[in-house]
Amino acid sequence: MKFYSLSSGVVNHLLSDREGRELDLPFEVTDQEMEIIIQHRSSFIVGRSGTGKTTGLTMKLFQKEQWHHLALQGCSVIENSTAEQSSAATEGKVIRQLFVTVSPKLCFAIKQHVTHLKRFACGGSHSAQRSLIDMIDFDEEESQFKDIQDSFHDIPPSYYPLVITFHKFLMMLDGTLSNSYFSRFQDASIPHDQLRNSRSVAFQAFFRTKEVNYEQFSSLYWPHFNTQLTKNLDAACVFTEIISHIKGGLGAIEACDGKLSQEDYVKLSEGRSSDITKPKREQIYEIFQDYEKMKMGNGEFDMADFVIDLQRRLKHEKYVGDQMDFIYIDEVKDLTMSQLALFKHMCNTVDEGFVFSGDTAQTIARGTDFRFQDIRHLFYKNLCWSQELISMRIEKTKGQISEVYHLTQNIHTHAGILKLSQSIIELIYRFFPFSIDVLKPESSLIYGEAPVVLESGENENAIIKRFGNSGNIVGFGAE
Repeated sequence: MKFYSLSSGVVNHLLSDREGRELDLPFEVTDQEMEIIIQHRSSFIVGRSGTGKTTGLTMKLFQKEQWHHLALQGCSVIENSTAEQSSAATEGKVIRQLFVTVSPKLCFAIKQHVTHLKRFACGGSHSAQRSLIDMIDFDEEESQFKDIQDSFHDIPPSYYPLVITFHKFLMMLDGTLSNSYFSRFQDASIPHDQLRNSRSVAFQAFFRTKEVNYEQFSSLYWPHFNTQLTKNLDAACVFTEIISHIKGGLGAIEACDGKLSQEDYVKLSEGRSSDITKPKREQIYEIFQDYEKMKMGNGEFDMADFVIDLQRRLKHEKYVGDQMDFIYIDEVKDLTMSQLALFKHMCNTVDEGFVFSGDTAQTIARGTDFRFQDIRHLFYKNLCWSQELISMRIEKTKGQISEVYHLTQNIHTHAGILKLSQSIIELIYRFFPFSIDVLKPESSLIYGEAPVVLESGENENAIIKRFGNSGNIVGFGAE
């Protein structure tokens, strides 16, 4: 059961609707989530599935919207600390908040939730400006973002808070800078004006056929590599090393061409967080070199190539799009370090403007590999202490980085399932000690028995076999 305190906020929410529609009550957050929401500094949130990471982010965003709305209305009841934090953002008519996630499905759900919350913050008047999101096919990004332009130049105020996928973020950043990355791939079948338009059906088809993701790498590239190099290696491991370390790691950001040299990559085996030997790294690097030649010959690219080009252009030209007041990055475990480094150009309020959230035990994208300590290192070295900001900072602020918040109370799952999942996590800690962050075990307020494990044959789906294909089954993880 859920219990709600009949606070003034809930009463106002119930009274805010004048059209007789059913209203969703706002979430009642846990003490852990409230600590995250009221934290003023940039922060890092890690927790397993169902512990309320996304809820904490959306409520934090919503609170900023409330403060801004009250400040614009000339409300004098705001506490001093809140007013100080809001003052910079309220100088203009809009507070620019950017929420980025990897999954289109999660993005769609968050957009709906944020729209509900924004109506609440504006006393119900927001619905007159923009109607609720239509029930579109949220798996199609071009449908979900058909009304959002392909650059960060002068985004209409009504579009904030801006909730987009990371793919859409990259396309908008590419459209903000000169010389689009995709102009080099232009062929006769795609008109030049459509090449810069991510909403174009022709462009989307072009993008899908030219991008090398893990599926293309394993099926079309892997069989053509030297079998003497690949026989003791796994395609997923090699693709992860290429995307997350050789072309997307912390060292790659600093490399002149955005890629680690063979010498620097092999040296990674000396680190405490590595379980790949030097000989294996030498083999992986040879495969990487063959892969780059084949990819270039095919006229194809991978997401790391796109990001490297964006980094190069940002070094040589100033970002002139909208500056964000606050940036929330969910599902951060599915992004590489070089991808995360792009956000530093979007927000000047580094100390307060960023929230990173995710779970390294729950990865959706193939080819990404890191722990939250890597993000803190990136944040400290590439955002807080970038060359442009060093001269603006004083010594006493050095090292003041928010701790990683661990969410441990699970709101979706009962204790029996959590005990089983924790036993699997313990095995990962034991046999793959560098692969995921070590967290305290999760707890639940609901008791339950251990679940039954459904075994399936080699080529069958256990869920569909037992329950039928109703069309509502959602895929999980990298599959």
